Amino acid sequence: MMNFKNKAPKHGPHNIGMWNAIRDVCVELIQNGLGVLVLATFVVALCVYRMPADDLAPLIQRVIEGLADYSLLGYFLAVVILVVSCLLFAAYRKVAKGEEDRLGRQKTLLQERLTGKNLGSSQN
Repeated sequence: MMNFKNKAPKHGPHNIGMWNAIRDVCVELIQNGLGVLVLATFVVALCVYRMPADDLAPLIQRVIEGLADYSLLGYFLAVVILVVSCLLFAAYRKVAKGEEDRLGRQKTLLQERLTGKNLGSSQN
């Protein structure tokens, strides 16, 4: 028989590993609405990194020429719209969170006034 007593991993607030930190950063990015933007940047950076060095200069030159003669204008505008949308979603999420907190405080004050007791906070 195997004894599983006291075999739990010793994770605490002082013992955070690299993968836990990466997970926390990714969750925070997704919650703030920046997950798509970071993922797209990561994919583009990975593709550029994996390209041979001889192909990189002609690619940059073709992109600049495409932007100059407006043949890549649609792609460029799509990227700009994606970035602006992600930033606006993050800002709107922050505004909505502030409004939720304000309404929660207002509700707690009203309940305290009606009951005559200090109810504390439900937010931890």
